[in-house]
Amino acid sequence: MPKDPLVSAGELDTVLCCVSMPYERQPTRPQRTEPRAAVAAAREPRRYAGLILSGAALSPLDWVLVLADYDDAELALDPAELSSDPFYLDELAYDPLAFTSTAGARPLAAVLPPAWDELAGAFGQVTLPVLFVHGSEDRVVPAAHARAWSGRLAGARLAEFAWARHDILNETVHREVAAAITEFVLNAGAGSAGVRPTASSHPLPAAQPAR
Repeated sequence: MPKDPLVSAGELDTVLCCVSMPYERQPTRPQRTEPRAAVAAAREPRRYAGLILSGAALSPLDWVLVLADYDDAELALDPAELSSDPFYLDELAYDPLAFTSTAGARPLAAVLPPAWDELAGAFGQVTLPVLFVHGSEDRVVPAAHARAWSGRLAGARLAEFAWARHDILNETVHREVAAAITEFVLNAGAGSAGVRPTASSHPLPAAQPAR
């Protein structure tokens, strides 16, 4: 039997708020950096119709490994590394979940290494449609990671946005990002339900070459 359609038109906004998780009908808070969606899809691929990953850390990152190995390691991330949108940066100053300090990032050092071990062996076998949305100037999770994984996965596409930073959903190009996600959700959802996808007026941007 085909999977349930991903979304109705009225549910699309909910999906766009949950794009860092495998999309189902139940909303979840977006996860920044943590690859929970990828782990979930690798464990139970039949449960999902597709996967959207926004700045997800699927492979080891040096700065996380340093935090994991050294108790006295420190992190001081300039919020401007996350986005160039001044309105979002103003909100980020009061976000308790921001990982711009050592205290905020330390939990990542505990959860990411075990996830990387699991993904290294399992995620490459995922055949679901996967969309990576990533900023070319992401210094938290370099775009090279998304390029490498999108090249490995049979059903993956990469929408890379020039000059955008890590928090791509809250960047100055957020409308273009939303358009790429919308196209992917509607086309992947139609394919999952056995319906032929229709052409979109918002084509996915071509991947930017590595500089």
